[in-house]
Amino acid sequence: MKRLFAAFFAILLIPACLFGCAPSYFVKSDAVFAGIVLDVKLYGGNPEKAYEEMVSLATEINGAISLGEPDSAINAFNESDSGKKIPVIRRVYDLVRLAKTAYAETDGAFNPCLPDVSKAWGVDNDGIATGNPPAVFPTEEELNALRAVANPDLVKTDADNGNYYISKNADGVKLDLGGIAKGYLADEFKAIAERYNVVSGCISLSGNVILIGRYKEGDSERDWGVGITDPREKHAYVCGFYTQGGVSVVTSGDYERYYFSDGIRFCHVVDPFTFTPTGVERTDSGFAQKTDYVISATVRGASSSKCDALSTAVMVLGAEKGAELLERQGYDGIIFTADKKMKVVGKFDFATSQTGYTEYERI
Repeated sequence: MKRLFAAFFAILLIPACLFGCAPSYFVKSDAVFAGIVLDVKLYGGNPEKAYEEMVSLATEINGAISLGEPDSAINAFNESDSGKKIPVIRRVYDLVRLAKTAYAETDGAFNPCLPDVSKAWGVDNDGIATGNPPAVFPTEEELNALRAVANPDLVKTDADNGNYYISKNADGVKLDLGGIAKGYLADEFKAIAERYNVVSGCISLSGNVILIGRYKEGDSERDWGVGITDPREKHAYVCGFYTQGGVSVVTSGDYERYYFSDGIRFCHVVDPFTFTPTGVERTDSGFAQKTDYVISATVRGASSSKCDALSTAVMVLGAEKGAELLERQGYDGIIFTADKKMKVVGKFDFATSQTGYTEYERI
């Protein structure tokens, strides 16, 4: 039987496609906060209640960590002085600890302490929304002034008798948990679905995809089909593969949130080592686009939050070092570079035909 992909797209990062849903699946799609879309296809148990709880949780966490919410706990932390304890809900405490762990496990390639660097380049949410470069690009001196405080090791977490706090060990330390929050939520959504006895499903939070069980079709079941968007041809797939449930699939790329300046693409992923957007290098005459940087990194594994952090880290590290990181962490990956190369880590049941590898060369 010929297996075809249907048009199911996640909005921001991993436009993943899945086989068409049987009528018995509960299907729902809605924006939950700040343009983030929750798509669910759930089978068995009580999917309606599961979905309601997912939306409620997303709303709660957004209110606590959004940089766009003036009264959020993260904004309170960012504006606080060194040593001041900021009370937070347990989930924010957990998120900060996850982000600090990801920083350590990626040797600094995933760094949640770069909101001022992103703002300086105009690749934060507000800057990207304009679609235009900043009026003035940051100088090396300005960026170097931020290096001392761009360190998650300066962020402290405390738990005391059911109360949770975060604080900083130096003035000027700031957090942006957007790089791992969707993964954390996706993991929590999976737990919610399973608590409501969902036995098969796909949960996508603007690209962070969690798969539960196997796809049900009448009395039969089969693996899920996942398509990865071509990073240079919107609404097309660069490859597709089949996988069982119990995993998350997350893609980071330079092709959804970016702007052009003098023909150079400045994307939202900031390299924490060079303090420039990934794929951009400073030259004597201005800026240049790197020729072999990672333009799309898909990671598959048990934890969506870990997939989130690892996909960002691979973007920063490049294909070879990024692949080595995935191998050390025991996660699978598919990496595409600007010079038309494709690096695969782990075993994938790739689809063929029109969802093949196009012009990308396997390395």
